[in-house]
Amino acid sequence: MERAGEADPLLPDAAPGQQPPVAGPTERLATPVKLAYAAPTLATAGMAVPIFIYMNKFYADAVLVPLGYIALAIALARAFDAITDPLMGWLSDRTRTRWGRRRPWFLLGAPLAALSYFALFSPPAALEGARAGAWFGVTFLLYFVFHTVFVIPHNALGPELTLDYHERSNLFGWRDQGLAFDVAVHIGSLIAVVSYFRHELKLMAIDWFKSVQTRELVGESRLAWAVLFGTIPAGLAGLFMKDLIELYLRSPLVIAITTVLFGALLWWADVNGKRRRNEHSVGWFDVLFIGIAQAIALIPGTSRSGITMTAGLMLGLTREAAARFSFLLSIPIILLAGAYLSLQLLQSDIAIAWDMLVLGTVVSA
Repeated sequence: MERAGEADPLLPDAAPGQQPPVAGPTERLATPVKLAYAAPTLATAGMAVPIFIYMNKFYADAVLVPLGYIALAIALARAFDAITDPLMGWLSDRTRTRWGRRRPWFLLGAPLAALSYFALFSPPAALEGARAGAWFGVTFLLYFVFHTVFVIPHNALGPELTLDYHERSNLFGWRDQGLAFDVAVHIGSLIAVVSYFRHELKLMAIDWFKSVQTRELVGESRLAWAVLFGTIPAGLAGLFMKDLIELYLRSPLVIAITTVLFGALLWWADVNGKRRRNEHSVGWFDVLFIGIAQAIALIPGTSRSGITMTAGLMLGLTREAAARFSFLLSIPIILLAGAYLSLQLLQSDIAIAWDMLVLGTVVSA
């Protein structure tokens, strides 16, 4: 534990050959310093929003890059990011300049990240097919690399500005999201999916009740039964293997391997799938196969929607059918997970902030 007046070896802003500045545990940061440190975070968040919301649709619908290529490029970039993150930390730890260890790196990374971001969303109009896919892969990878060059040193600089615990907490502002937030996200996701498929779900529910009464498949009841039975493998896996997964499969290595592996598998399925069937044609083998794929998604790093769409494409479903069945299949799983977390929340001693719960639900929906 650091004592008042003792030099912190993490403080970077000393000239070469000099001792780092002394910081005591009661040191406070001026408001302008906090604002200056926080400002770049707003810029990186602003750049991230279009990437998460718009990028895939832009390249798939406007640039006409196959979804499989997009998924593979994203998986490779994220796997490479797992290498560059610690490497960038190691390099900045060993940097010695008159401006400190961190500042030269994020001053270098910020403009390069901005340029690669501009290139990512400005592909030449003449590009198509494999060349368009290559442009996406290269520019997205460069953005990730330069983003890392900026973000890792910037994040490392924060705790080095002060040793005061409360000042560090205020500077970063990160708190455990808590069980209530998890419940809100699940409820919001359920509302979004149910709202989108409300007409289909109404028909499926009506025909399912008719099927129960007549003991025959009626209209949309086939699809309803497929969704229900397709949920069973994931439900059983979550019930009996949750602790095993939490204990042994939450390592960065597992996440990196599953991200790349299932991203490549989605690319292969998208390229080689026959894409002739719709979601109403699924049989019991199809339901079992896609249901097992959904159960595999419990492994960290595996996208539930990604792996179920992969399974659908491998079985010959069209892209639209694979996506629709994947999201229909998510409804019982989200409902079960939300109910389980809600039960945990009600049985716990946590004081529920209902305003934050409602706000989180609305935003996630």
